[in-house]
Amino acid sequence: AASCFMSRFLLAACAALTLCAHVSAERRLAVEGRIELGDETQRTVRLHLQGSPYTGFSRQDGTFVIHDVAPGLYILEVLDSQWIWPQLEIDVGLRESGAVHAFALGPQKEPAGYPLVLQPAGRAAYFETREGFKWRSLLANPMMITMAFSVISLFVLPKMIANMDPETLKEIQETQNRMAGGGGSAPANNEPAKRVTAK
Repeated sequence: AASCFMSRFLLAACAALTLCAHVSAERRLAVEGRIELGDETQRTVRLHLQGSPYTGFSRQDGTFVIHDVAPGLYILEVLDSQWIWPQLEIDVGLRESGAVHAFALGPQKEPAGYPLVLQPAGRAAYFETREGFKWRSLLANPMMITMAFSVISLFVLPKMIANMDPETLKEIQETQNRMAGGGGSAPANNEPAKRVTAK
């Protein structure tokens, strides 16, 4: 009877130790900190650990607490429609049992300090600012370049031809005639060439 009691006692003790170890390993912790908006009035924003059901909300004084977080590695994000917030890597009980550590995202993983102090990286911009009128963009437009060339052809070229030396103008006309005739040599007086026949 004594040996049976002793064996049951040992089994109960082992089960109790195993349960205690399991409970210790699964000890849930709280992730807490504060958000800072500078001169802006504090308001409520939502904080969430990606890939998990753990979420929390900031209070009027900027503090927040995410309760009962199981041990693991998480990414903390701030869900805010007005500001962009940096994301942090949160180590809950992995590096050190019963402790929470925060690190900046990146290859260096620099410690971010705990409790967390979060500051926005900048305002959220959902629309692009419309640029004003620029002469450079107008002149770079292919349509404007074509129009400018057409204007030059209509008004400038005729004046240039009118002021051109008669001999130079005659050479240009002869060149155009040769090009129009397929490269043949046209007579200088623009009369049709006579066919030469052998007698």
